[in-house]
Amino acid sequence: MKCKISKSLSFFLLSLFFTFFQTISLAQDFIETLVEQPVGVFHLGNRTSDTREVVQVKLPPNTIRWFYTFSAYRDKAAVDRGKSVFNLFSELSKFIDESGATAFALDKISNPPGTDYADAFLLLSANDVKKFENRENDFIPVREGSRKNLISGKFIIDNPSFTKGYQYLGFRNNNLFYGVNIQVQIVAVVRELAPMTKWTVDSKNIFFKVFSSLFYSVGLGKYLDKMSVEKLVSCIMSQLTKHETPESLKGRAGYELFEILEKYGNECDAQLGTGLSKMDLKPDAVSSLIQGKWKDENSVFTLFKDGSMSIKWDNGSSAFGNWKISDGLLKFSINKANYDYFIVELSDQKLVFELVGNEKEKYTAIKQIDN
Repeated sequence: MKCKISKSLSFFLLSLFFTFFQTISLAQDFIETLVEQPVGVFHLGNRTSDTREVVQVKLPPNTIRWFYTFSAYRDKAAVDRGKSVFNLFSELSKFIDESGATAFALDKISNPPGTDYADAFLLLSANDVKKFENRENDFIPVREGSRKNLISGKFIIDNPSFTKGYQYLGFRNNNLFYGVNIQVQIVAVVRELAPMTKWTVDSKNIFFKVFSSLFYSVGLGKYLDKMSVEKLVSCIMSQLTKHETPESLKGRAGYELFEILEKYGNECDAQLGTGLSKMDLKPDAVSSLIQGKWKDENSVFTLFKDGSMSIKWDNGSSAFGNWKISDGLLKFSINKANYDYFIVELSDQKLVFELVGNEKEKYTAIKQIDN
């Protein structure tokens, strides 16, 4: 008769994926895309008429930087000629295609053409926008996006304070006798997580750590040694990565994930003879193993049954805090700071844990017995 893994373990395996997709972003690549905001051309009169114009910039979500250029022309016909010479979106597309990064593109893109002079300002606040529109001169410009008396200009704005929501550009003509035509081009760089259409080495490593940590968090270390746990995790991973991609798993409903995990769990259990169906695996099973006094490379810490903890470092300093097992991770809260750890190994005598996002911070703790 086919052996079924226990329901508690099946639901545990299902919860794995909700945890996995929260942490997989540690290994997921980002992509940069360009979003163009059409502005076009407007006319600034001479000093005896309307000499100023404010352009509202609506930045898309996840903008990490944005570029704008302007060109000043007295002759309106020159504007059309300038459009055929310089296109900001096309200039930046070269760097997206070549390297996927635009942080250093400003000095590499061409200078936009121009034949007359104007001032360009990135305005600091809504109050400064009002002052600029009212032809007051005590408005505050943002230095990185502002210049005076140029025939053309190119700017990159990457200060996080000015890469969200609405931003405002102000343009001014100081000529007493002539008006000027201003052409403005604006392109935002948006950074988003790339679709995970295949497994990478990094994503597999993250997956392995999350999976192993979750198994230890339900008490598997009471029944299997570290090598057996790793074999079981590797077997289930091999099946999943062979038949599924991260994106395909994200697109599956909960009952579909349940069926997949139950299937591979049964196959690996039978193949390795681990006897998962006979094990009492549940979320609170780890508590009896992890509670107690431990000594690692630079401290002695005690995890109490009520979720409190104390720690004394080798340098003599000490602190109190709290601990818990949540989403398969060992979580410490010490001095108002939170630390999440993968459980790399756990038995009644040994605890190995690694800081999420920093594999260099890995600690091996040995259970201490008070005399």
